[in-house]
Amino acid sequence: MDCAYLTKERGGREGRKKEELSTQEHKGGFLSISPLAPLPLLCFLMLNDGPLFPCALLAALFHELGHIIATYMMGGKVVHIGIYPFGAEIITGGRLLSYGQSLFVALAGVGVNLACALLPLLFSVSYWFQVFSICSLGLALFNLLPLKRLDGGEALYDFCALFMQASTAERVCRFFSFFGAAGLFFFVLSGVFFAKLNPTFLLLALYLLWGVF
Repeated sequence: MDCAYLTKERGGREGRKKEELSTQEHKGGFLSISPLAPLPLLCFLMLNDGPLFPCALLAALFHELGHIIATYMMGGKVVHIGIYPFGAEIITGGRLLSYGQSLFVALAGVGVNLACALLPLLFSVSYWFQVFSICSLGLALFNLLPLKRLDGGEALYDFCALFMQASTAERVCRFFSFFGAAGLFFFVLSGVFFAKLNPTFLLLALYLLWGVF
């Protein structure tokens, strides 16, 4: 969900994002897992049964693989993967990426999920695969929201930075993130109270709202 492309610099209209982290500077190893990462998963499992959880987890795995493959296609490399309660963080290194290349990487996970969602329209698949396709579609649409910590927020920033100063693009991203995350939080809150929505989604909405600040 949360992909950090921290090895890019932009100067002017055709520049690159500033390199904030390099392979040598990152001391956390290639993979790190937050001690709190299993908690939302356990809450989700306690409130749901059937194939939903494993299918959602598989959809998330394909999503992150899309980011990783796109990173290498653009000439970069993955130097660190962090697993957190509500997503993963991918930190890239190696070749510096332009904003256009970063935009491609940011949307690659969504593209993979959409491709998986379309498969039942082309082939006869089992019930489990149908659930997997629905989870893939939901994950793709959710990640397209223009919020920080989501691919949609990264894509919005990269797109805006193609046509304006990076600082202005950041302000645009913060504007959409704040009102979008606040609206999502109240929408989920009403769903928990009036439609018996899984409370785990409320924690996710809080996480996204906190990420704006």
